[in-house]
Amino acid sequence: MLRRAAVALLRESPGPTMSDVNLAGFGDVAVSFRENSMRFEGFRQNALVSSLGWPDDVVEQFLYDHADNNAFLRDYGDPDLSKIEWDVEVISVEELIEIPMGRLMVNV
Repeated sequence: MLRRAAVALLRESPGPTMSDVNLAGFGDVAVSFRENSMRFEGFRQNALVSSLGWPDDVVEQFLYDHADNNAFLRDYGDPDLSKIEWDVEVISVEELIEIPMGRLMVNV
């Protein structure tokens, strides 16, 4: 049986850049929303978050859940988030297993 998975793949996006749009910059904002009644729903509606145009799953897992995680920040570094676009693609589980994880795979 061929199993398939939907994954969000990142690629560099040409276009205008916003100043100081980096992963660590979302840490305090994410903590604030996690600790108040607005939670993820409020976080994804934040003007800077929504301006990225990322899928909700990516926003939740990449920014909301991990923007204040030092190990995650060390792995992904400090890319300009305004230059990253995410595409959802369906791939086989076998292909998914072969995708390198843990480091940003795009030069931005």
